[in-house]
Amino acid sequence: MTGCLKNRERAIFQRGTSPLPRPTTRQDDTGSGGWAGERAGTGFLKQSLTGWRRDGDDLILAVRLTPGATREDVGGRWIDEHGAHWLSARVRAVPEKGKANAALIALLAKRLDWPRGAILLESGDTNRLKRLRIQGGAQALDRLTAIIETWIDAT
Repeated sequence: MTGCLKNRERAIFQRGTSPLPRPTTRQDDTGSGGWAGERAGTGFLKQSLTGWRRDGDDLILAVRLTPGATREDVGGRWIDEHGAHWLSARVRAVPEKGKANAALIALLAKRLDWPRGAILLESGDTNRLKRLRIQGGAQALDRLTAIIETWIDAT
């Protein structure tokens, strides 16, 4: 590890900020909004507290992945230090060469009954905290959000 990277990580730790970029808080005509703590009181708070949001015709899902688990499962909520809510997921695959990410996408595709190719890893390739884009998810918004809400409410 280079000294520059080490100092950057130390500065991030001391500031208490996440190494992941914060999502945009833009608002367009589709009603997409920010994550937890953003846009409070503007009607977006419910979506920001659920770990998902709408982005045009897509859904963005915030997931905290636990690789190397004994069983594959999706359910529960994890809240980070900024108050953002993340859906918890566990996969058996080990976190090397993208195997855990592929297992997560396969698990979500199976549980959501959605094409595997329409679920893309947007950020968090080598991190536990991931953002996944479900392409065309807004078209089946009621069905998908009902499933995701059940997962989040499970403990």
